[in-house]
Amino acid sequence: MCLDCYEELFKQCWRTIEYLKSTNARLQPLHPHKNVNCISELSQVQAWAKERLHTTLADVRHLVESVTANKDLDAAECAYSRAINVFGSPPFNTTDEYVELLELAASFHIKNDDNLQAEKYLNEIFRVPHLSEHVKARTLKLLIESTRKSTKEISTIFQSSDIGRLKRHIQVPCPQSHRLMTAVPPSTNIALTVMNFEQREPDITGSPVIHSAITSENEHVFTMIDACPRKELLEHRDDYQRTALFLAAMHKEENVGDSIMARFADYASDRARLMNDRDVFGNTILAISIMSNCSAVFVKALIEHGSEVDPLEILKGSFTPLRAAALMGRLDIIEILQSFGAKDHESPIGNPDALQLAEIGGHHAIVEYLSRPP
Repeated sequence: MCLDCYEELFKQCWRTIEYLKSTNARLQPLHPHKNVNCISELSQVQAWAKERLHTTLADVRHLVESVTANKDLDAAECAYSRAINVFGSPPFNTTDEYVELLELAASFHIKNDDNLQAEKYLNEIFRVPHLSEHVKARTLKLLIESTRKSTKEISTIFQSSDIGRLKRHIQVPCPQSHRLMTAVPPSTNIALTVMNFEQREPDITGSPVIHSAITSENEHVFTMIDACPRKELLEHRDDYQRTALFLAAMHKEENVGDSIMARFADYASDRARLMNDRDVFGNTILAISIMSNCSAVFVKALIEHGSEVDPLEILKGSFTPLRAAALMGRLDIIEILQSFGAKDHESPIGNPDALQLAEIGGHHAIVEYLSRPP
């Protein structure tokens, strides 16, 4: 009942302010100041309406806090939802009071494990223009907390399903890093990536910031690669066990991949390890570059830097480079691989061979090429 009263007050204030934007404004017939014509008096009415609005916002917050303190969670949730709907109209959805209300609602939902709803409110804050850096940082902290908790919930539900039980070794469907980087606005991602790299801190997901720079196409990525320790480029991985070079190949960032390989040109032992790392699916960097449709020049560069053309299959469903090329219809890549000695060995774990994959993909030129006698 109190919210109904506040909602009516808000609407009256809002109508007053909107009507008085014009110098020729006329108030609605039932308005208590409908007979006012003097511009100075109208300005006073407008100021009164704005003051009453802010008082009403404060009253609503106190009401919600009171309901929450009484542990009536359903009533509190309803109160937050009503309050945000009521005060989320322009021009008041750009006020500090509205941002504070969203923060309170998000904190309430995080505390009560409704993290997806909290994320919606927190993302709404990022849409408010001219946020202070302090508010951005505070909101981001809440968003990280909420996203981490909701990711764990989603993964638990998924892994209890039939599909999830078959792929229990993979963090699906949305690893923390993927959900976090999606949840945070892109402009914030880029700024945080550069800032964290300069301070030698992990990104908001806990992964090396160089990974974020690659996936967000950060313009500073080449400077970051030059400054990044080789150990970090070699050992640090994302949730799928992908190195920075792996991510560059997967996202078809060939110039980034070339820059990383150049860092290891004079370090043979580290380079051999770098070029043959695998993700949790068992795919190598060379295979993933072909699956990502990278250029023949880049694929050849990977081989010349030490990527094996005939790696051992370790998981069912993984692809050797030759089979990846057959599936993708890349005859030019098949010719390069075979020139370096690649062969279509029988799979020890039952994966289809290159010829079968080419037939599945309908790549008739590759089928004909692979069917020729040696």
